Amino acid sequence: MPAFHLSPLVGHRDWVSSAEQRLFALLKTGHPSPVSFSASPMCTSRKQEVKAKPIATAKVAVAVVAPGAGTGINGAVYSEIACSPSFKVDVIGRSRAPYDVYPPCWPQGAPAPNLQSFAEEVLETGAHRNAQVMIFGSRGGQVVLPQMWQAEAQGLVPPVPPAVVINGGCAMNLPTPVYWPDSAVNFLLIGGNDNFRGNLSMEEYVAETRSYVPPSNKTTAILSVNEMTHMPQQSLLRGILRLMLKALVSWKAEGKVPLERLRQMLAFLRQDGWSGRLLYTMAPGAWEDIPFSPRDREKLQVAVPRHIHQEDLGAGDEAKALSKAAMPYKGHRLAQAVKVC
Repeated sequence: MPAFHLSPLVGHRDWVSSAEQRLFALLKTGHPSPVSFSASPMCTSRKQEVKAKPIATAKVAVAVVAPGAGTGINGAVYSEIACSPSFKVDVIGRSRAPYDVYPPCWPQGAPAPNLQSFAEEVLETGAHRNAQVMIFGSRGGQVVLPQMWQAEAQGLVPPVPPAVVINGGCAMNLPTPVYWPDSAVNFLLIGGNDNFRGNLSMEEYVAETRSYVPPSNKTTAILSVNEMTHMPQQSLLRGILRLMLKALVSWKAEGKVPLERLRQMLAFLRQDGWSGRLLYTMAPGAWEDIPFSPRDREKLQVAVPRHIHQEDLGAGDEAKALSKAAMPYKGHRLAQAVKVC
């Protein structure tokens, strides 16, 4: 059987885009639908990969909350992760379903079913209970994740798993308060060309996003990419999402900043021509702030391969790649000696 499937919450006869239908077909059967995504170097033959020998290493269990996460536009990226030997993917809900609307406290909000009632259903059914890490985007990060955190704060559910929050929706001035747990492990992704930025300068936008992180929290990272649009460009998401997921799982399990994954991420971003800042907590209230841009590539003695993923590298290759990625940060924590386990 394939190591990925659909959550029961996507069994409704909801409207979905053709791209989402292709993703759901892959997740349900392990095979693409007749209309397939464009070929990817990481997933060129899904049928062969499904039949391949089981990988001994444990898979990372990922739950994607569909409303706002871009499962249509970026469905190819999610399907590539789903057919990777390192991940098991569940998709919870569907975009543009009847519940994919803001609740009444929002401008132009609507009574249930809405995203708040959807979050309550997710918690009630436990559709996320086996996830090691979750992915939220846009309105999912604004409504669904805060609703889950509130239930956690009330002692109604176990701690919410670590989360990638595309667009940083939980770190905004929202109509309802956000009960951000001190122990939450999150990776926020924000963009300079995202309408969530409003009229703020990039400096102000990053500062405001960071201000919503509880002062006592020590497990949050923020990746700000100047060129990113509200729906992240496919090439960007393809290069960083796996690294974000693995970074969160490592951070949660070991309690240490996942420096190796951050090095890999910075190497990709510079090599692929993106600019911005990477921020992460080293301790409560203590942040590291690292700018990056394509100009940093000139500091690299040897080019770093694009889209580096651990399952594609041997231990020696990974150490070599991480060392090269750290070169521009001589004297910085990210330039410390690489430890290969």
